[in-house]
Amino acid sequence: RWGYAALAAGIAGSGLAALRWLAPYGLRDLPQLGGAFLAGVAVVVVAYLLGLRHREQRDRAAEQLAALTERNRLLTAERDSRVAMGAAAERTRIARELHDIVAHALSVIVVQADGGAAAARARPEMGPEVLETIARTSRDALSQMRRMVSVLRAGPGDDVPGYVPAPGPADLDDLVAQLRSTGLPVAFETIGSPREMTEGAGLTVYRVVQESLTNVLKHAGPAASCRVVLHYGPAEVIVTVTDDGRGAAAGAAFGPSGDAEDPGAADAIASPGTPTAGAIPGHGLEGMRERVGLQGGSLRAAPIVGGGFEVTATIPYGDAPPA
Repeated sequence: RWGYAALAAGIAGSGLAALRWLAPYGLRDLPQLGGAFLAGVAVVVVAYLLGLRHREQRDRAAEQLAALTERNRLLTAERDSRVAMGAAAERTRIARELHDIVAHALSVIVVQADGGAAAARARPEMGPEVLETIARTSRDALSQMRRMVSVLRAGPGDDVPGYVPAPGPADLDDLVAQLRSTGLPVAFETIGSPREMTEGAGLTVYRVVQESLTNVLKHAGPAASCRVVLHYGPAEVIVTVTDDGRGAAAGAAFGPSGDAEDPGAADAIASPGTPTAGAIPGHGLEGMRERVGLQGGSLRAAPIVGGGFEVTATIPYGDAPPA
């Protein structure tokens, strides 16, 4: 509004100026009066248009600056969000690895220690064998923990000392032998020819079997037996771990469909004779579900009618060539 008012005032001033300049000569020379008026109007209009263009350029620059500022803010927020999501995913991955390593090793150590203490009273000669198993399991867990810490501390391009490939299906024989040494009867069967799979899929197969056997050791009871089956299909491997124990039959942890309502509830069920009040739910089943889900597979964990528990995981081979 002020711009239009100034333009009108300038045009009016141009007319008044023309009259003022030509007043001594009278109003008989209208062409000169019109020329003076048009000259004044031209000067005013040109000045107005130049100012208007300058103002538009200034407003456009301010808008661009505001847009760049907002874009920078959004990019910064997106970067911070990605960093937070990456850190959360990395914490979850580290928590899964720590749980699988520590929980399995400590379960074997606890079973060996309890069994050794009971057997040493009747057969003292079994003491050294039990202690050797405990020491071997502890050294293996400590070695895995050191490798994990070395990987976490290493920077880009650094060589990780003592690095070994991640465990996979080929290492299940050693895992089953370790569980058998604790006194747990484990039958291991492979159906079909072993297939090539990605490192992530192979590690998932190993961790699912490891966690399932650890849960059998912790929850199934002293007289339980277990069966592990690897069925290699055309595009995926099906891992089945079944036990005939009593520890996972507590109905409070499982819904009507047989699937665990609380993914970590099965870890809270104690072995027979162990009080369950105030038990803190573990993260074993939750970790297995996350691992299998990251590989694009599915997991089902449910009690068996008549007693026992079964874990079935379907894990695609990943980027491995199809059959």
